[in-house]
Amino acid sequence: MVQDTNESVIRIDYRMLMETAALAGEIMLENGAEAYRVEDTISRMLYTAASISHAETVVLSTSFVATAAAVGMDPVTAARRIKSKGTNLNKICRVNQVSRDYCEGKISLEEVWLSLQKIRREKLYSGKLNFLCMIIIASSFTALLGGTAVDAAAAGLCGAVLELCLQAGRRTLLHSFIVEMCAAMVSSAVAVGFFHFLPAVRDANLIIIGTMMPLVPGVAVTNAARDTLQGDFVSGCARILEAFVKAFSAALGVGIVIFLYRALNGGGL
Repeated sequence: MVQDTNESVIRIDYRMLMETAALAGEIMLENGAEAYRVEDTISRMLYTAASISHAETVVLSTSFVATAAAVGMDPVTAARRIKSKGTNLNKICRVNQVSRDYCEGKISLEEVWLSLQKIRREKLYSGKLNFLCMIIIASSFTALLGGTAVDAAAAGLCGAVLELCLQAGRRTLLHSFIVEMCAAMVSSAVAVGFFHFLPAVRDANLIIIGTMMPLVPGVAVTNAARDTLQGDFVSGCARILEAFVKAFSAALGVGIVIFLYRALNGGGL
């Protein structure tokens, strides 16, 4: 009876370790971590248990499967499907640090679980700060590309409109492709409106380019290259396709607005 109780306690710890490692991998993959980094983090956490004799992790761009086996116990498997994806390097860094602290024995498994739950729920930046950053990014890129002060100010307003559309779209059940395309259309329409009705605005193209820069999937392309160089060709190809779809959605939204303006106005920008 005592032996059965001890075995039950070990099994509970074993499953808790798997769930905690899977949560760490899930948070990292949701926030744009590379496949090999997620695999390494999960494997290192699983191998901290002395009883585990074998652990394997297979990570794709939208899912992963982790399995661990211990002597005298049935293997435990965790599978996760990643539905929401974004880019948050701060969360990736913090999860990585928590996992390292656990592997070095500085914190307990329960503390790791609580820390990961806190990281996942945490909202790093407020909506007002996102608006401010979008205004600064759009106006700065327009100025760097040679736009005037008026063009930069107009781009800042278009950046605010873009962020407003993105935040509104995230509250709906629409796919991110549709959300980003509609956001690009609305912000581009505002830029064209500035160009058409305000003589001080000289170049609508620079305003549109500066406004669209936050939608450029630069991190996704970088991670795709890193995964490919690590030999994770499936994840690398999937991330390249994801980056292409994101870029195409923004380009399609802008293209529709420019096409309609040329058709209605009889000329280009």
